[in-house]
Amino acid sequence: MDFSHGRQVRCAVCGTTSTAYKDKATDRVYCPVCQFPVEPDGPIPLDDLRIGRFIEQVTGSPLILFWAPWDHSSGEVYLLLAKESQKIGTSRVVAAVNVAENPESKRQYGIEILPTIVIFSFGREINRVVGPVTSFELSRLIRQDHF
Repeated sequence: MDFSHGRQVRCAVCGTTSTAYKDKATDRVYCPVCQFPVEPDGPIPLDDLRIGRFIEQVTGSPLILFWAPWDHSSGEVYLLLAKESQKIGTSRVVAAVNVAENPESKRQYGIEILPTIVIFSFGREINRVVGPVTSFELSRLIRQDHF
């Protein structure tokens, strides 16, 4: 999609429809309202500072993977999640937190085992899957309606 002159997009995070432009420095398109990526090429990257705002603002029931690059099984789940999130587009908001770089998020959300997938609805945790998952299980989690 060409964003050089701006395009009307609906942000999957905040639900706002607005004109978005490509950021020349990062070559990504960000929502002008909430500043999260509009069309991420994988899970939306979250950090200690943005995770709380993300969970409060997102519409629907976002899925957040807590992972670390040094953990082989969570790295595999991250790659599976990246593939699945590209397939589904914006029907489910998918994000990831690298706990090696964001230890406060790990502590705040009680992450003890990697990988951990947490699904939220209206700012509250409604489901948690701890440990490695298969491609089939991950696909089912993403497509499942959690309302």
